[in-house]
This record gives sequence, C-alpha cells and structure tokens, in this order.
Amino acid sequence: MMAHSEGCGAFLCFLGVRLMAMHRLLKPTGNIFIHCDHSAGHYIKAALDAVFGPKNFRNEIIWCYEGSGRSKRWLSRKHDTIFWYSKSEKYIFNQVRVPFPEHVHKMFNKEDERGRYYIDGKNYKYYLEDGRGANDWWADIPSLNHNAKERTGYPTQKPIALYERIIKAASNPGGLVLDPFAGCATTCAVAERTGRQWVGIDLWDKVFQVIKDRIEDQRAFGELDIQQILLSRDLPIRTDCGEVAAPKLRVPTKAVKRQPTMPRSKMVSLLLEDAGGNICAGCDREMDHPAYLELDHKTPRSDGGSDGIDNRVLLCGPCNRKKSNLLTLSGLRRQNKSDGFLA
Repeated sequence: MMAHSEGCGAFLCFLGVRLMAMHRLLKPTGNIFIHCDHSAGHYIKAALDAVFGPKNFRNEIIWCYEGSGRSKRWLSRKHDTIFWYSKSEKYIFNQVRVPFPEHVHKMFNKEDERGRYYIDGKNYKYYLEDGRGANDWWADIPSLNHNAKERTGYPTQKPIALYERIIKAASNPGGLVLDPFAGCATTCAVAERTGRQWVGIDLWDKVFQVIKDRIEDQRAFGELDIQQILLSRDLPIRTDCGEVAAPKLRVPTKAVKRQPTMPRSKMVSLLLEDAGGNICAGCDREMDHPAYLELDHKTPRSDGGSDGIDNRVLLCGPCNRKKSNLLTLSGLRRQNKSDGFLA
C-alpha cells in the first residue's frame, strides 16, 4: 500500500491467501504459472517468493507480442510476464522445443540417409526438424486479434497455443490441471485437448456454458461427451487435517507498535551503555572492541518484530549467524546453553 496504492495492497491481500491455498493443493511434483502484466508483476513475484520460496522459482517467462496502439509518451508495452514456480525440487518438466530461426537454417548443410538436415555437435547431431530448446522469452505466439476464431468475448482471453505450451511443459498426460481463475476456460479446453484431467473454478456465471461450447467446437478440440463435464456449486471439503499452506509464514498475533526512527550509531551506543560494556547478548562474552558486535533484532522481522530500539540487540558474529532470522534472542540463548556456548 505504501509503495504503490491502496488498490494494489488490497489486490495482493486478495491474491496472497489464494496463493497459499494453491500451494496447499499442489502436488510435490507440481508447478504453478501466474500470468500478469507490468502493473504489479514485481509485487506478485515477492508474494510468490514468500509462499513458494525463492529456491522454487524456475523462470520469469516474457511473452512478447505485437498489437495495435502505440504510445507517444513511453515505449509501447507489448509483453506479459508469466512466473513459473514449483512446489519442490522434484517437479515435472518436459522440454519445450521451438523451430530454429531462419537465419541459421543454412548452417544445417549435412543430409542423412532419410533426407534430414543436421549439423555436428561435439557429441551429438543437431537436426533442423527437431528445433531447439526454448528460451525464457516467447515471441512466436501472437496475441488474439478481435477476429480470431477462438475468441469468446472474454476481455483477458489468451491464445490456445500459449496455454498448450505451458500445460505440455509442466504436466504429463493423464495428470490433473487446476485453473482457479478459469475465465473463458481456455485452460480447461486445452487440458482436455492434450489428454489431461482438469478442474476449473470461476465466479463468472457463464463459464460452464462457455466450456461446453468450446469443447463442442470440433474444429478446435476434437470429440468429448459433454455429459462427462460436471458442474458443482457446493464448497469443497478440506482434507488436509487443518494444516496451513505455508508453515514457514508466521503471522504476529498482536499489533507491533511503530517505534520512532533512530540512527544505527545511536542505537549501538545506547545498547552498549545498557549492557555495561562490549558484551554479546547471546552468549554473554565480552569483546575487545565494539566493532566485533553486530546490531540485530530480538524478535525477527519475519515474526513481526519491529526495527525500534526496544527490539534491538548486539550480538557477536557467531551468535548472529546462529540466530539468523529464525530464532528469537531467548531461543538463541537456549540453543547456546544447550551447546555449552554461554560464557
């Protein structure tokens, strides 16, 4: 709210609880893709890092496209961002291959007995018809124009080709694909087309009819018995035994009073005076010089601790590293006592 606007703050609150629910539902081998534009992408990535963890960030995919409308005040905004996160290190990924650009076709100057052109690599032959692994920017999938046959009239509809690439890359045939913001049901239709099971959720009252219409369109999706599509308006029963989506996120139980700002040097001076010397608050050892002490928080900020002087403490280097952002000061001292590290 302070960095952008109240509207953006409200949106991130709306999205954050849903990201936690999606994290809870995702299989350990699963992936999640969040599609956004320039207006809030960096805030959304911060929320994704908080819920899924930075180590599970896989790619920031840039989808580039052309379109009408050119700005006279800034560079024309003709790309969207797709953030890809996994649930764990053991995630599904099927390599995406795209055609080689035309300017390198002439390099494939050898032909095998089957008439396929290739070039020799160090330990492998590269065939022109096989294409190459895709980059994290996609410029080969155009956006939908107003006359496209797959248009349904939904304002934020995305092309089938874009969703097909994502679903094939991040899931296997027979797997389950969930779109909790199904919209005009492109995800559901493409999942059906590619042999996946699927679930779509949306508040739009026309979404059920749209998915039936899209799947009945034989030109796009082939045959499917419409009776197999089930509509439910009942709230699902949770089966996770009450476990939270992201256990590492701990919300403070009481509001933290905002402390007046104070220079770090003054904080250090006051804390040294209060301790009666260059004494580490974590292990009670006295240092030769105050430079060996580091300013830290009694209660980590991730647990709701403030930056005020009342929540500050001076620690030696080993204690500061042991405490990290996981322990409170009392937790650190208990750990040091258990390790026999107290002075």
